[in-house]
Amino acid sequence: KGVLTLMMYHMTARGQLCLHSSATEDPRTGASTLFFGLSGTGKTTLSADPNRLLIGDDEHVWTENGVFNVEGGCYAKCQNLSKENE
Repeated sequence: KGVLTLMMYHMTARGQLCLHSSATEDPRTGASTLFFGLSGTGKTTLSADPNRLLIGDDEHVWTENGVFNVEGGCYAKCQNLSKENE
């Protein structure tokens, strides 16, 4: 989360908001949706909507021109997964 902390500092200084969230876009309207939550609370799952475009699943910056992904990808957690725990 070091990059997120750094981005929170620098983006705030530019009047932009850095968020721990997943983000999608409606392909018809261009409207963005953000899902907020702590690690492991379902942001990636909620952003996996086949009817929306994935912007990213963890760290984003919200500007007056839109939302962009900090990480440049999607990182689903798979550590300690088991059928019994899911």
